[in-house]
Amino acid sequence: MPPGMPPTGGNPILMSFGGPQPQNRLTVLVRIILAIPHLIVLWLLGIAVFVVVIIGWFAALVLGELPNFAREMIGGYVMWFTRVGGYVDLLTDVYPPFSLGEEPQYPIRVALPPPEKLNRLAVFFRIILVIPAYIISAVISGIFLGLLLFVGWLVALVTGQLPNVLYEVFSTVIRYQARLFGYFTMVTPEYPWGPYGDTPPYTVPGWEVVLSSGAKTLLTIGIVVNVIWFFVGPRLGGHPNNSNPNGVLNNRAAVVVRHQGFNASAKVAKIYVT
Repeated sequence: MPPGMPPTGGNPILMSFGGPQPQNRLTVLVRIILAIPHLIVLWLLGIAVFVVVIIGWFAALVLGELPNFAREMIGGYVMWFTRVGGYVDLLTDVYPPFSLGEEPQYPIRVALPPPEKLNRLAVFFRIILVIPAYIISAVISGIFLGLLLFVGWLVALVTGQLPNVLYEVFSTVIRYQARLFGYFTMVTPEYPWGPYGDTPPYTVPGWEVVLSSGAKTLLTIGIVVNVIWFFVGPRLGGHPNNSNPNGVLNNRAAVVVRHQGFNASAKVAKIYVT
C-alpha cells in the first residue's frame, strides 16, 4: 500500500493511471475482439469469486475480518478486471496480463488497502449500505458513458490517442466502480468515494485522480442525461439506466469487462434478499 494515505478514516482502493498515450490505430479498431480471451476468463473466474464472496461474508460475520484467501482472490480479481476495463476503454494500448497479482509495470496500477477489522453489523447489512453507492455508480455510467466510449473510440481511431477529458472521465468511473466492488465484497471497510476525482487533503502523490473542469462538466451532463433516460427511456422503447451489472450501456463489451466484478456481488445480493 502506498505511503501517505488520505485521512478518510480508512484505506480506499487506489489507482494510478499513466495518462493518455499514442495508440496503435489497428488495435483500437479491433480492441473488443482482442479483449475476448480476457472476457471469457473473467466470466469463469466470476463464478469462483461468487463462491468465495459467500464464504467470506459468513467468515467476516464470525471473525470480524475477511479471510486471507478470500481477500487475495477477490483483490486479484479487482486488479485483473480493472486492467482489462482500462484496456477496453482505451486508457492504454498495452495488452493486459492474465494475472491476479500486482503488475507494477502495467500503465494502470491498482493498490489494495491492507487487511483491516470489519464491523460485523456493517457486514451483515452490506447489501443495504451499498445501495447509495450503487446508485451513484449507475448514474455516472449508463447510456451516456456508452456514447462517450463510442466517441472516444472514433477519435482514437482517427488521431491515435484518447482525448484528455475522456481519459479523465473513464478513469474516475473505473476507479469508483472498483471501490464499490471492493467495499461490497469486504476487501475494504472504506465506503466508495471520489466519483469527481480527488481534492486535497484526500490525495496520495502518484495515486490521485484529478478531474479538469471539462471532465467534471462532462460527468455532470452524463448524470443528468442518465437520470432523464431512466424515466424517459422505457416510454421510447429503450432500456433505462439500471443497476444491472451486465446490462448497462446496451451490453457493450467495455461495460461487461468493467462490471464483470459485479457478477459475484449481484448473485450475493439476490441471496441476501431472498
